[in-house]
Amino acid sequence: MISAIPTAARSIDEYREHAGDDLIEEIVSLAEPLRGSRILHLSAVPSRAGLSGTVSTLTSLSRDIGLAAEWRVIRTRPEQIVVNQALNRALNGYFIRWTPEMSDLWLGQGEENLGISPYDYDFIVLHDAELAGTVAGGSWLDRARGARWIWHCHSDASKAQPEVRDLLMSHTQQYHRRIISSTEQDPVGTYDACSMVPPTIDPLDLRNRDLPEKFVEMVLRCYGINPKRPFALSFLRDEQDVSVASHVIGGFRLAKEQVPELQLLVLVGDDASDSSDGANLAKGSAGRKNASPLFADLAGKTEGCRDVHLVPMPRGIGSVAINAFQQAAVAVIEGSEDEQLTMNLLEAMWKMRPVIVGKRSADRLSITDGHNGRVARLAEEIGRHIVRLAEPCLMAKIIGQAAREHVRESFLITRLLHEYLTILRELSGRKLVAVASAAAAN
Repeated sequence: MISAIPTAARSIDEYREHAGDDLIEEIVSLAEPLRGSRILHLSAVPSRAGLSGTVSTLTSLSRDIGLAAEWRVIRTRPEQIVVNQALNRALNGYFIRWTPEMSDLWLGQGEENLGISPYDYDFIVLHDAELAGTVAGGSWLDRARGARWIWHCHSDASKAQPEVRDLLMSHTQQYHRRIISSTEQDPVGTYDACSMVPPTIDPLDLRNRDLPEKFVEMVLRCYGINPKRPFALSFLRDEQDVSVASHVIGGFRLAKEQVPELQLLVLVGDDASDSSDGANLAKGSAGRKNASPLFADLAGKTEGCRDVHLVPMPRGIGSVAINAFQQAAVAVIEGSEDEQLTMNLLEAMWKMRPVIVGKRSADRLSITDGHNGRVARLAEEIGRHIVRLAEPCLMAKIIGQAAREHVRESFLITRLLHEYLTILRELSGRKLVAVASAAAAN
């Protein structure tokens, strides 16, 4: 079943303060020849919270600049949801016993279930790997008529299970355009009809708005953090991060030897996960019930370790709480290179928080060590950086300011809108449906 999703009205002018007049005017200019063209964004349910926010804002801003944009979601059956979860785990590098029956269920979310005609749109953008098989029917990709199809890959498919990657490849290479975050994330492996667009954040989202200091202190105390003492923040997604988690915990232990007042808050899991650990609780027996393998492993490693606070993420923490954590931390440590958690890093940088990342993320996000962030992976390196950042110093302030400016230039939602408009203009040629002209004629 497909459902239309209402979006809050947003004006492109609201972003001038953050993105700058030049970019906003360029966006308006790019949109002019596309005015009236019809674009449909499709995503699956359940979907990641961060992805939903991105699509909602993108749809609203597109409308504001003259496109007839809409967002719809496909609500799948329970058995299809199970297959979709397996598909995403396989894309993230886990071994999944993938069967022909699973392929059939995956393809069952295709065109016969959409209840729409591709000839009603100029562009159709699919935002989930679960929906990539929607184009199984070749007639939908008639290049002389109908919509131009775009698949926006929001997952890192560089470690994908081969048979699942090949399944995606057989369908995604049919699209008129694929959008990926980096070349290594393309499951097709050929970069024809492919555009690279980095992840972005919305500066007006609740996760990024300035919060009153008293409110931030209240949130920290709710999770056992003393707001009068420095604390580092780390996001760890799942059991694949066990080795990384060891370096984060090890780095904290080393730093605490020199900064006894130091605290560590570790958010474990994916805040937009389909699963639920069910608790927005600090470390304790209640928080461990039904916990992920990574949470259980960390609970064992940090048993008796003073000032380490573990919080299970799935469905447990709201956007405002995450905002408060990011706003108050002396440093945010990368625990996973997953794209969803990359957005958490960008949000922290926007709040002028120094981030500590691995080399791969530093390369992908153009983070220069000592300029707009710190680059480290081993415990000794992480500990050394935490010590330097835990004390109030000019270096932390300079890095934070450079980090915010870096995000402003390259990673705001307005940049994503600009890239989308560029792609739509490239794909449109002279085949746009003249909605405005047809309406005037009637």
